[in-house]
This record gives sequence, structure tokens and C-alpha cells, in this order.
Amino acid sequence: MGMRRKIAIVIPVRDEEHSISNVLESIPPLPAFEKRVFVIDDASEDNTFKIAQENGVEVIRHPVALGVGGALKTGYLLAKEWNADVIAQIDADGEHDPMELPKLLKPILNGDIDMVVGSRFINGKPPLSMVRKTGIRFYSWLVNKLTDYKLTDITSGYRAFKMEVLDKVMFPSEKHWAIEMTLLAGRNKVSIKEVPIRAIIRKTGKSQFHDLMTFILYPIRVMRQIIDVYL
Repeated sequence: MGMRRKIAIVIPVRDEEHSISNVLESIPPLPAFEKRVFVIDDASEDNTFKIAQENGVEVIRHPVALGVGGALKTGYLLAKEWNADVIAQIDADGEHDPMELPKLLKPILNGDIDMVVGSRFINGKPPLSMVRKTGIRFYSWLVNKLTDYKLTDITSGYRAFKMEVLDKVMFPSEKHWAIEMTLLAGRNKVSIKEVPIRAIIRKTGKSQFHDLMTFILYPIRVMRQIIDVYL
């Protein structure tokens, strides 16, 4: 029997003291892998850091907030240092069901896909505001036009990918990383498959999209990312 592959589960988190324990406790056994969980605390101002530590996982704390993209990159580099074969990432707000992780990993285990994205749109209408749904559909359409993909949920943070493609998809942005990551994947011929995931409404805390300025700046940042990737 060969050695098990190594999976690093990266969880970026900021001020999610009410949900982080449940997320960590819900991560299922993954018999095909040697598993290591990295929680990247992006300068939380509540008890997130302490609670995550109490769950017996590795917790790395940013002294200043860098954004979700910055937290993810810290996690990716730790996974690379550990020589992980696969990286999976899960949001800490409870909107992703960790029990669906085997579903994301299956195409990678089969060996024919580089990256798997969990889509909230494949099996129905997710419980998102009309503004967010419209935005996701528009940016998914835009990215599909720029690449050969046919994706439905371009902003989904529930992803898994082979370590061997990390350098091809490593994005420079600290915020709104998902579109840039996918554009880089398209430019570098990384194969992507979507699988349906449950859309769960967050019960506590605030989404990054509650801020009006996020909506105002998002299109500007996306256009800059497109220019950076292609020019």
C-alpha cells in the first residue's frame, strides 16, 4: 500500500468567533489523505484566534488585516512548505458545509482535474441578495468569455486544487482574489470542474459584501485584475 497523499485545509478567518468551532469540528475524516488544517486569522478583534487554537489546529495570526486573499496566500505557502499534494479551502463563516469536502476532492483523486470549485448555482437558486446573484452571474459570464471555462459561481471560495498548479494560479491581490485566480488558471490551461454545493445562509457576523464601498470598488478591481493577467 502506497503512502497517503497530503492535504492542507486552509481556512481564512476574521472575527468569526461564533462559527469557527463548528466549521473545524465538522471537517470529516479523509481516509485517502494525511490531513493538516491551517487557520489563518487575519487580525481578528474578537476571540476567534483563541477559539481556533482550542480546537487543536495550527493557527497563524496576521498582526494587521490583509484581506481574504492575503490570508489564503499565507495558508498556501504553509501548505507548500509542508509539501502538501492538495490544498482545499473553506470559509470560516459557516456558509460552506465541510462535510461536502469529499465531493470536491473526488475529481482530483480521480486524477483528471486540477481544480474543483463548489457552485451554489448548479442545483438551484442560492439564498443571496438579488444584487449579489446578479453580480456573480455577470462576472461568471465575463470570465467564461475570457477563458474556455463554463463556470456558474466564479466567486465561490470553496475550492480544492493540486499543489502542482499553485504557481500557475497564485494571485497578487489581497482582496477579491477569486476572479483573478480563475483568470490565471485559464491563461495557464488549468483544468477546472464545478460540483454542486449547498448554499447556507450565515447565521452570525457580517459578510465582506455588507459594505457599500466593496460594491463600488469591486468592478474597478476586477478590471485591473483582467489588465494585470492579460497585459
